[in-house]
Amino acid sequence: MRGTRVAVALVLAVAAPGARASTLELRPVSLEALRGRLDGRANTAFTARGLEIEVNGNGWVVLPFTAEELELDLEASGPVLLTWAARSGSHLRFRGPPWRYAPVPRAPATLRLDLRIAEGWTPSAQPVLLLTGGGTVVVHAIRARPISPDPDDARAAYDRALLWAPESIGHTTINLLTPSFWSASRGTWLADVIAGAALAAFLLVLGVAALRRRRLRPGLALTVAALVALVAWDAHFLARFLPMAKLSFTPDPEARIRDDFYFDPELGALAALARATLRPDERVGTAGAPNNWFGPQTLCFALAPRRCAILKPGEQEHAGISGVGRLRDDEIDAIVSIGGGPLPEGFVPVAAASPRAVVGRRR
Repeated sequence: MRGTRVAVALVLAVAAPGARASTLELRPVSLEALRGRLDGRANTAFTARGLEIEVNGNGWVVLPFTAEELELDLEASGPVLLTWAARSGSHLRFRGPPWRYAPVPRAPATLRLDLRIAEGWTPSAQPVLLLTGGGTVVVHAIRARPISPDPDDARAAYDRALLWAPESIGHTTINLLTPSFWSASRGTWLADVIAGAALAAFLLVLGVAALRRRRLRPGLALTVAALVALVAWDAHFLARFLPMAKLSFTPDPEARIRDDFYFDPELGALAALARATLRPDERVGTAGAPNNWFGPQTLCFALAPRRCAILKPGEQEHAGISGVGRLRDDEIDAIVSIGGGPLPEGFVPVAAASPRAVVGRRR
């Protein structure tokens, strides 16, 4: 049916990227040229292996150039999460949404980072690499795609990158999603463009019928318009959300716990280690940094069926998840801590996923 073919054409017009891909290639960045020019809060060293960054908690490195994309050849000796962001002047924001991140692989591998989809990116922004976890990250090589000298091309590439950027799972995903823009640089919402395409399809179906002197069928026109809106929006939805879905199945539950905390690999490694170290009958207290509500709560969940409570300074009796169940200090057999500082008196470390991710038992 002609109306359906027109609808499909309109959907493709809406779904197609609105600008050509950048012709600029990724260019090598000399690690030696970065010596003495790195900013941030991280212990860095230039060695025969490359740029080495010691990670124990949080640290970040600001690279002294601008770029649209980065390729990093790197590896880590422990569980480390890489978050990429942008610094414009003194403004620096690490967490979104959108929050863009990737676990640093334990074996040498390449990560491609689209800097344009990070919060606060502008053509004049410097790339920021935030590293969270524990271990040594070795960057063997860096390649960067420079900013296009054509402002229109750079703006179109920025809009296209954000239009098709995948959603990132985070602590706030249940409440907040990244806004969808047709043109982020102009503040044009994707929903408005799709609504306009649906209206155009509605009028086109009526117009074709009028030109052919046939009876107007507003019901058909409305159906075609709804189809345009549905297919266009669903196509964009799948482009954003399919990349974050794990479509393969890992039968081993311990491997799922260890490997599938996408935005906190250190927590996954610690949870799996604690499950393997502690007996099911041991009573456990979990601890974290003062502003880390997610880690202790998630550790208690992962350690079930062990009785578990979340330790808070100054308290002698501690509650479990959502206040369910309580343990006194003298009832706790083991402590699992992620960034919670030294173990309390009377406990000694028996296993560690990183210097700050520790399993301790009472002496």
